[in-house]
Amino acid sequence: MTNSDRAIIAVTMGDAAGIGPEIILKSLDSYSPQSARTVVVGGYEVFRRAAETVRSPLLLKRIRDVDEGDYQNGTVNILDLEEPDPSLVPYGAISAASARASVLAIRKVYEISQANTVKAIVSAPLNKQAMKEAGFDFGDECDLMAHLTGAPMPMMLLISDKMRMATLSPLHVPLRQACDNITSQRVLRALEVLHASLFSFGLSKPLIGIAALNPHGGEGGTLGDEEIREIVPAVRAAIARGLDVRGPFPADTLFFRASKGEFDAVLAMYHDQGRIAMKTADFGRITIAMIGIPVPFLTVAHGTAYDIAGTGKADPSNFVQVLQLANDITVADHAANPLTDMRAANQGRHGAALTEGKPCQRQSATG
Repeated sequence: MTNSDRAIIAVTMGDAAGIGPEIILKSLDSYSPQSARTVVVGGYEVFRRAAETVRSPLLLKRIRDVDEGDYQNGTVNILDLEEPDPSLVPYGAISAASARASVLAIRKVYEISQANTVKAIVSAPLNKQAMKEAGFDFGDECDLMAHLTGAPMPMMLLISDKMRMATLSPLHVPLRQACDNITSQRVLRALEVLHASLFSFGLSKPLIGIAALNPHGGEGGTLGDEEIREIVPAVRAAIARGLDVRGPFPADTLFFRASKGEFDAVLAMYHDQGRIAMKTADFGRITIAMIGIPVPFLTVAHGTAYDIAGTGKADPSNFVQVLQLANDITVADHAANPLTDMRAANQGRHGAALTEGKPCQRQSATG
């Protein structure tokens, strides 16, 4: 197989004012995907600055096309977008220029995916405030990929050693708006996207648990009636369509049950509801896969970390996990998908560690 025939893992630089470029170089120094060509998309000069910051031993190669790359260990091939100018993007500061470049990088990667075999997109963190200041209406990467692909409801699936969790879209909105966004149509669509994605990962009969919004699940409407008006009708409609969905369950116990293996995935109603549970249990060991879009899009479960950007202190371990998952995806087939097995996905293991298309083993509450 020639270089031009090999699949591509496309890595986008994220927000240049944050830790993205640093963790990309640190990660590629310690782990290099072997199953595909790894192409980094962003500003070459941004990565030169990051290389100086982290004292990277890697050779940075500026390329204009993916076929120009030198795909050897120790070389980072950077498809240079020629922006942003690092002198205009100081570390740790909100920057519209950096946001424009981070969005441009994702646009470029998606463009590449239309003409090449891109098996996975791996994105360093973006900054939502910077994106707004740059004039974008995208609340997050899901909104951007929905715009690019036409997908009706992309969602982020968080995967840890203990559970999988998606959240009702849109994700990055104020809490009051998130509550208003809970409609039976939106909940049903989210369940369908989650079910279809789990099935595509090799789980033939995925079991989904759905979280209630209100304390105690609303207690028959005395503590809120969103469950009665919107969530329960969506669950019934999903079951009528052949999905195995249980709930809604009070969130204060649902995530404990999920962590014991009772469900293949959980659907949360708003951003913090599920992320508090997952990050408390597995912070630093969570990978994120965007579902409901035509190309795997992976990212880390942390932000731009402006407070330590430019210090060289950023921990790349979560980004390494994402690269390992991207590598596994490029060599997986439907019968052995690394997204099927939570522990394999987060330890970068492939082969014997996978469930080979079988649902993850559900454990009892005492297991």
